[in-house]
This record gives sequence, structure tokens and C-alpha cells, in this order.
Amino acid sequence: MNNLPLTAAEIEEKLDESLDPVLSSRRSARSPAQALADFERAQQDFVLRWVDIVAKTNAEMGYQFAAHAPEGLRHMDLAGMEEWIIHAMDVYDNDGLYPASRVFNEAEAFAAGLKDKAAGLGFEDVAGILELFVQGLSGRALKLECGEPRDAGPDLEDLPWTDSATLYLPARVARFPERDKNFQLYKAMVAHLWAQTWYGTFHLDLACACAGFTDPAKALRLLHALETVRLDARLAADLPGLHRDLQALRLGLGETLHPPAWATALRPLSRAQATVEDSCALLTQLYDSEIPPPLSYQGRLFPE
Repeated sequence: MNNLPLTAAEIEEKLDESLDPVLSSRRSARSPAQALADFERAQQDFVLRWVDIVAKTNAEMGYQFAAHAPEGLRHMDLAGMEEWIIHAMDVYDNDGLYPASRVFNEAEAFAAGLKDKAAGLGFEDVAGILELFVQGLSGRALKLECGEPRDAGPDLEDLPWTDSATLYLPARVARFPERDKNFQLYKAMVAHLWAQTWYGTFHLDLACACAGFTDPAKALRLLHALETVRLDARLAADLPGLHRDLQALRLGLGETLHPPAWATALRPLSRAQATVEDSCALLTQLYDSEIPPPLSYQGRLFPE
């Protein structure tokens, strides 16, 4: 019988005991009690126990936890819930009631952070392996660093790029819920940046090639998309295993290399000896087309 969920009335009675100092005729425990009635007994007992513990430190904090606990349970297991509570209490000890209450009000964001922490990878975690990987591609020791360009705005943060001597990678990758797939994405970023240096993306003055268009920034984004297609074809010919890994990443994220309408126009880029000049030659033809969203490993081009 003890495994049966508590009713809303039973939960409200227990919450009333713990939260009595902050309850009134205009503020009752009825709403959180009704929300908690939908959960399993183990989850209910967990919340009630922690409401009592938190309320002994501060009754208002106890009420805030009770009010937001149902949302927390929808996004976290009990271990995650405990981390959430402890973090909120640490904030309370250091910064006071209102900042700590905000922690309880942001259950979904905290849960997302836990998932990132569990599955995400930091640059320091993978830098050594990726240095060996990129050296194995060509024997050339390219430097790997973590960072973005000096003039990067919020929309450029955490995007891979290269100046052709150093490959700059994001501080953290957490696009997938699995660590191994996030590592594969880091690896794909390195492979694509290496391909830019190896297959001659920077053998041409890219800024000059885009300068004659009405919107040079748009032309550069288009050129980058075309170069991504060209480099993909070169990798398919020279490193088919790596190419399959890139295809698998795109498939897993629902990404496409280029719009279907571009297929005929892009045939020159599939030639074994296609160069960056071939990509530039297509700029005028495709300039008025809608540019596809950048791929997860594509990053940004910085001609300067």
C-alpha cells in the first residue's frame, strides 16, 4: 500500500506542515499538491522530504521548490533534482533569496545544463587526440586552439574557423546527447578545416572574389557553401571512410549538403581536380538562390 501515490489532499496536508510560515488565505499549497499528485510515490516522497529540509533553512525557499518541483521532475531524474536543489541552496547561501528562487524557476534550463555536462565534450578533453588525427591526415602538424576571431559577435561564437595555419575550435561541443557523437562532430570540424587548407580554399583572395557583388557578405556565405560541396567531393574521393562519417553526422542532424535545385550547377565541383576557382565561377549563377544553412561542422570563413 505504501507504494500507492499520495492524493492531492494528502500531499497538501504534508506541505502545509512544512510550509506553514509562508502560507495564508491567499497562498496555499493546493496548486503544487495537485501537480505532484500526478507523479509516482517515490517522486512524491522525494519532493516532500526535500521541501521539509529546504523549509527548515528558509520557508520561502521551501515553497519555491515545492511550486517548481513538478516541472523539475518532468525534465530530471532524482539525482538531477538533488543537484538542482543543492545548487539553489548554494546560491541562497552566497547571494540570497531572490537569485536562489530564480534557480528553482529555471528547472528546464538547469536540466539542459546537466545533459550538456554529461554528454558534452570540452576542447581540453579532445585536443590531444585531434592533433594526432589531423597530423595523420597529411603529415602536416597544424596547430589546434580554442577560440573565435577578435571581431566575432554572438552569432559567431563557438564556430570553427582557420587562418590556414591554426585550426580554431569551439570550447565545447554538446550538439548530441551522446559523448561519442559529440567527439565525431569535433573530428568533422577538424577534417573540414583541414580540407580547406589542403585543397586550396585560401589559394584565392576570397574577399576580392566577393567584392563585386551587391552584398559581399552574402557572396562569401554562398562561396563557403560551394566550397563545402567541393571539399566534400574531394574527401569522398581521397578519404571515403572520413566522408562516410561526415554523411552520418549530417543524416543524424537532418542536414543536407546543398539544395536539390543546385545539383546540375554543382557538377563541376565533383571533378577530381576542382579548385576554389570553380566555386567562384558559380557565384554569379547561384547568387540569387537561397543559401542553405551552414552545416554543423562548416564554421565560418574569414578571408582576412
